[in-house]
This record gives sequence, structure tokens and C-alpha cells, in this order.
Amino acid sequence: MQVANLTSFRQLAQRSGLSRYQINKIRRGEWESLSFAGAVNLATVLNLSLAELLSWTPFEVVPPPSETNALGDDRQKIALDYQHLENQLQQQAANLRSQFQREVLQQLESWLLNWPKVVHAVQSNKPDLLAAKILPLLRPLDLLLQAWEVDPIGAIGDRLPYTPQEHRLLSSGGEITPGILVEIQRPGYRHQGHLLFRAEVSPVQDSGEIGATP
Repeated sequence: MQVANLTSFRQLAQRSGLSRYQINKIRRGEWESLSFAGAVNLATVLNLSLAELLSWTPFEVVPPPSETNALGDDRQKIALDYQHLENQLQQQAANLRSQFQREVLQQLESWLLNWPKVVHAVQSNKPDLLAAKILPLLRPLDLLLQAWEVDPIGAIGDRLPYTPQEHRLLSSGGEITPGILVEIQRPGYRHQGHLLFRAEVSPVQDSGEIGATP
């Protein structure tokens, strides 16, 4: 409890969701009264793994001989339930990851099928391979970014007022005053409204005086 910054058994009960009656029974070594959910909560509050909690008791309490087998069976059942739940969560995570990857691959179907042809043509130095023929193959990537709500911050060549929160100055001459006209060299991106990458910009020389910050 000291390691977990708990100063009283009342505080332990409040944080773990157990009653004072349950806490007192655990203090007496009566672990068979603890449910699986209660054991998980108690282990979390005490910064212990469930296995550590089940193998450790705060007092040297020896249950009566008639209760020894029941207590051991309950501990084993809780440990098995915990392992079963952990396996279920791992399998669920693997299934969700596979499903996510399949959905992405379906979005990229046309790119997956056609991009190897482009690579082969480039490696074969075909002179008639135009950029106009290549760009449509990248359309699935644009659609994927749209589906994931990935929005660009400007486009290459755009000129707009400098905003430090969204723009990163390429030159090493120091910062410039917000509001100075800059030109985007590489777009930035937001994901679902959250900033991913700031746009890389350079100042437009005739837009005003550039001042380095102290």
C-alpha cells in the first residue's frame, strides 16, 4: 500500500471498488471471498500483476485444514479465468488488426495490382511512360487518406499568412512574424482535426520584412 501511495484501508477500498468488509476478509487471508473482477481491481490499485497478487498475502494466515483445498481451488480458478480472459483479449486484438489490414488492402486494390507494372516499366526504361499515366494509379492512396480523415495543410505553391502552429520554416535564419506571407514547399497534415505534421514553408521575399526572434 505504501508503494501504491495508499494511506488507509478505506482508501484502498474506495479505489478498488471493494467494500471495507471485503478488505477486512482479505486482510484475514480469506481470499476465497474475492471475485475475479475484484481481484483484477485490487491488483491494479496495488500496482501488481494478478499472478503476483494471488501468490502474495500481507499476513501469515494459515486457513483451517478443512478450507485449505477450497482456497487452493478458488485461487487456481481465478488464475485460469484471468489467463483465459488475457488469451481472449490477445485474440481479439489480432482479429481486429487483421480486419483493419484487409480493409486497407481492399482500398489499395487497384494500386496493388498496377503499381508493379509501373515499377517494371521504369526499370525497363520505357520512354513512353508518362506521368499522366502513373498519377491515376495513386488515386487509391488519396481515397484512403480521405476515408481516414487525413486533411492536408495547404498545397505546394500556396501562399498564405505564416502560422507557427501549422507551419515550419525551412530557412535557418530564425523565426518570422506571424502573418507574413509564406509559400508552402511541402504540405502538412491533420488527422481527424489533430495536427500530424506542420507544413514546410519559406518566406515570400517581397511580402514584408523578416525578423529573427531573439
